[in-house]
Amino acid sequence: WNAELDEALDELPAPPGCSKDQYRELMRPTSAQKLHALARENGAPSALISLRRRMRFWEPVSYQVLPSFIAPAASQPALGRALAVLGVEVHMPAGLDESVYELGGGEVGVYDAYQIDLTSDYESHWHKKSQRHLSTIRRARNKCAHLEHRIDGAGDMEWIVDTWRSQWLNDPGQEVSAAEDRVRFWSVLPRSAGEEWRVRTLQLTAGPDRVAGVVLLCRDGVATFQCWARDTAFDQLGAGNRALDLAIEIAAAEGYKCFDLGGGSVKHRWGPIGTQRYRVTFRPWILGMLRRVTPD
Repeated sequence: WNAELDEALDELPAPPGCSKDQYRELMRPTSAQKLHALARENGAPSALISLRRRMRFWEPVSYQVLPSFIAPAASQPALGRALAVLGVEVHMPAGLDESVYELGGGEVGVYDAYQIDLTSDYESHWHKKSQRHLSTIRRARNKCAHLEHRIDGAGDMEWIVDTWRSQWLNDPGQEVSAAEDRVRFWSVLPRSAGEEWRVRTLQLTAGPDRVAGVVLLCRDGVATFQCWARDTAFDQLGAGNRALDLAIEIAAAEGYKCFDLGGGSVKHRWGPIGTQRYRVTFRPWILGMLRRVTPD
């Protein structure tokens, strides 16, 4: 990161829902390798792409940190042109909206995302016989009845992300490469309501001990589920399920309209399909040719 890139960031539009100064937190070095690329068209900055190394590919530093955003750019087509010529494989594995098609390139995939309508009787979804989820939630409520909880407690977000990283450290997907960026960026987001993204935490406690917690990003009446972690010593209580259940309950009580769960193998238990989300991969042409010959 250098002065030329910093000046280019000032010239490009800010990411939706956060300031450029907040976004700059993602440019800082972490234990994951980073790469920054500035594209110009007719002498003016057209895209500023910051990437984080993950396994054999690169992902935008915004992935798992800032919903539905890849990088600052003059337009989606300009961003697509820049991604196409970087010379490295860039993978955004999840979380994009249909504007991904405006990039004009890359390999686009689509998947179902699950959402809870907080203005509805959402527990009726849990009660469906095919789900058998309400009984699981009720057991967790009973077993965790002696636990306390707090909202937006000091140090709770850091504990949740740290615990999440520890739990998934050996996962082959290596999504924990985003942990340091999560803490750094979320730490500078406001806790109070406004037009920007707002970070919220729900923490279950047993006396001085943190038991389980949830991180949400909230904006425009939507609470977006970001991170979930628990102390495995309390697994017999179902503390993780109770933390998410309580986060949903509190979001509804605070007037949020939608609880966005995102995609994933267990999310259907919590809510119905609410929308579709997208992923995209840009590869240098030679890597694309090699994948067609040896896809594995």
